[in-house]
Amino acid sequence: MLRSDGWVFSESDGASQTIKPGWLARDAGSVLWIEAETNFSAAAKPDVDSATDGEALVIGVTYLSSYEHMGVFEVSCVTGCTCNATEVDGHTEQKHSVPLVVEFDVVQVPSVGGEPCVVQVLVLNRTSSGEHKAKVTQLFVESWAGV
Repeated sequence: MLRSDGWVFSESDGASQTIKPGWLARDAGSVLWIEAETNFSAAAKPDVDSATDGEALVIGVTYLSSYEHMGVFEVSCVTGCTCNATEVDGHTEQKHSVPLVVEFDVVQVPSVGGEPCVVQVLVLNRTSSGEHKAKVTQLFVESWAGV
């Protein structure tokens, strides 16, 4: 975690006795920066020092979707890679709480000194539940480098 303004790491959600680890925010404006390992070309080809500039990747964020308390957040790329900002509404009308995944395309950008890909999760002021809770449990990167 590079930045976690307004976010805390939590092993459960309040009264629940079930272990449900993840990064949790309850306020609009909360910002989370996560470094995504995108140097797959080097792993696939040991003689390559860094990921190929312009390499297409997919990043996924696993988040909690629930029928109460959840807000809207935006996932975007801050540095080291580019992507279209993606808005996610964690609120659902269905009476359950489940993890869901949002995936988006990412492109490595030419970097000096191997600048990492940093993904931002920003809790927005908009909400369909009346609250702003957001929970992120995982970030993953898919690549087909060297395949």
